[in-house]
Amino acid sequence: MNIYKISPKNIKLEKQKIGVKIIPFVLAVTTVAIIAQFLTAPEDDGSPLLLRFIGVPIVIVFVGFTMYTVFKKQVVALESYELVIDDDTITRYQDNVSTVSIQKDEISKLLETRKGFITIQSEGNPSKVIHIPPTITGFDEIKQTLLNTFGTFEQYSNKKLTIAFSIIGQVATIIAFIAMDKMILLPSGIISLAYFTWSYVHIQRNTLIDKKVKRKMIFMIFPSFLVVLKLLLVLSGSATP
Repeated sequence: MNIYKISPKNIKLEKQKIGVKIIPFVLAVTTVAIIAQFLTAPEDDGSPLLLRFIGVPIVIVFVGFTMYTVFKKQVVALESYELVIDDDTITRYQDNVSTVSIQKDEISKLLETRKGFITIQSEGNPSKVIHIPPTITGFDEIKQTLLNTFGTFEQYSNKKLTIAFSIIGQVATIIAFIAMDKMILLPSGIISLAYFTWSYVHIQRNTLIDKKVKRKMIFMIFPSFLVVLKLLLVLSGSATP
């Protein structure tokens, strides 16, 4: 039985990479929030500036807190990652996600991304997969073992449409919370609700995500409810720009 983990040195490097990705995202979201607020803000009615632009700091705090939480979970996932390979089974242990164990005789595909990640897919359950990062200690040994046992790797292309929809959904949500113009609020609200629904269903169907995390996703109903409430108020004329 062989046990593989990610070294502290590589964990530190990955934390830096995550930080580099998060900071531009937060800045981009902040910029979108400010521009959207200025474009959709009501005319100056004598009310305090902070009151008329209160949506911007709320969005910034919300996004910042969310990204901080994501960063912490990513670090825990890296530090707890453990891959165990024995004669018959390949098992991945990791905090915040369910343990995945695949018998070697049930492996249907070996996929490799352009960034070097390896994905092992089960024949009986395509959603049952094990992802192996190239930063894990002994990665070359693992890769060679899999090649010797199962043959060549298939090239795996990233789901660019999924990533694009996620970004569009997040931007639409920000605009939906800020906008007061009906022509802007209606499409952004619909896209936002579609994004929340898709995210919830996708997470619930993912066998790699821990049950506790899935239960917490019920809180996604709250921002969805706020979007629906704002749509009803603005479209009915109860809230006017």
